[in-house]
Amino acid sequence: MSRFLLLVAIVFIGWYAFRWWNQQESKPKGKVLWTYGLWGLAGLLILLFLTGRAHWITAAIGALLPLMKSALPYLQRLIPYAFQWQQRKQQQRHLHGEWVELNVSPMSGKVNGTVLKGGFKGRHLSDLSESELKQLLRDCLANEMKSAQLLAAFLQQVYGDQWQSSFADVLHEHNAGQSEKADFNGNHHSGRMSEQEAYEILGVDKNASKEDILKAYKSLMQKVHPDRGGSDYLTRLVSDAKECLLKRFK
Repeated sequence: MSRFLLLVAIVFIGWYAFRWWNQQESKPKGKVLWTYGLWGLAGLLILLFLTGRAHWITAAIGALLPLMKSALPYLQRLIPYAFQWQQRKQQQRHLHGEWVELNVSPMSGKVNGTVLKGGFKGRHLSDLSESELKQLLRDCLANEMKSAQLLAAFLQQVYGDQWQSSFADVLHEHNAGQSEKADFNGNHHSGRMSEQEAYEILGVDKNASKEDILKAYKSLMQKVHPDRGGSDYLTRLVSDAKECLLKRFK
């Protein structure tokens, strides 16, 4: 009887967890999965100990100890690579404008950013409401096209390819008073890219070899390509950064 009640409880908890999971937003799901997964594992271990069924865990640990001892030298060799991977993961690629700084994750290609001027100075783009993002876009369009294009790359990630429909009122206001419409397709490039900016975009240092530059370019291009949720403007900047840094090898 007790086993039947336990099975019913497990099925009910699983059904409830499935419904709750589908109601969550997509962004925090990974973090939630790790948190509740660890709590679930801890709860399972406690249950096994309380019911006296944890003997197999002790046996498994005893069997693994000789393997762990022999594998320890190899694990020690992997530690430096793990630190390098973690540093690379944390190193953001920075794209600067006067009004907006955009940060691109080299691992996922996800973009966020910080407002550098105006009424929203110091705030993260992800913290702004839609109405605040519209006002920021107005400010950028009125003052610096590069910042407007950087902001557009963020908006494309959040709203998808239809972001211009969501912000049509702002774009209409701007285009009504201009001889040329605002271009977000990567065709606009204001000024020559500096080497410092190119280094920051690709995330390489000044001693980087030609192979290092090409490797960083290919890796980042795969993340910011429009087919993977990026934008034409970001791919243009990454390409310009590569060309800028490769000039010294010609």
